[in-house]
Amino acid sequence: PTTTIEFSLPKEEMVTLELFNLLGEKVVTLVQGDLAIGHHKVLWNGNDKSGRDMPSGIYLCRLKTESFQKTMKMILSK
Repeated sequence: PTTTIEFSLPKEEMVTLELFNLLGEKVVTLVQGDLAIGHHKVLWNGNDKSGRDMPSGIYLCRLKTESFQKTMKMILSK
């Protein structure tokens, strides 16, 4: 299973996109670096930072920039 996380940036800035389990443990960092203005799509293949398949469940996706931060709930279903 894969999911696409989409977001737009009003200006070029440093972006960090991370996934956490409900215990607050970081599962994987999907993006860490400067991104250009515009619309972006990031794929998550359901694996953790070591490449292991993650179990079905609820995960938290945190998008953080220099001027903005948002956390969203995601459900991984296999």
